Amino acid sequence: MAVKLVAFDVDGVLTDGRLTYTADGEMQKTFHAHDGYGLKLLQQAGFIVAVISGRDSAPLRRRLADLGIEHMCLGSKNKLSDLQAICATYGWSLADTAFMGDDLIDYLVMTKVGYRIAPANAVKDILEISHHITQKQGGAGAVREAVEHLLSLRGIAPLTLLDTVDQRQ
Repeated sequence: MAVKLVAFDVDGVLTDGRLTYTADGEMQKTFHAHDGYGLKLLQQAGFIVAVISGRDSAPLRRRLADLGIEHMCLGSKNKLSDLQAICATYGWSLADTAFMGDDLIDYLVMTKVGYRIAPANAVKDILEISHHITQKQGGAGAVREAVEHLLSLRGIAPLTLLDTVDQRQ
């Protein structure tokens, strides 16, 4: 498999898609630790990881910083052009990229990448174009499942990466 870069949507993929606001109007997000550790495994295996989201929030920025995600396009107005820009920094094409998305806003970018992944609870149109559909739902370990799938396509067992992965997730 030629995939070198893996990009993820946030709401509905890294989270369960629900939006929670405090009385002060602050957005709260809940992330699954398994997904975080999966992203660390993916990085350690040599993949470049990116996050592209139409939303931006302090909790999201904090989580991505904690995971060492360098490529993040938050508040994205055009996920496809943002992903193309990341690919251009490496001299890669979209064919070298996998994208995990769950909703119609992800449809265009997903039709242009080399490998498409969706969580089990993605909308019908996304499920229909996906190369791989996880059994788990977004925010409930679907990213980790997708990571393990991508590693298996490369013949990499997650356990072989244990000694080299930062344990903070």
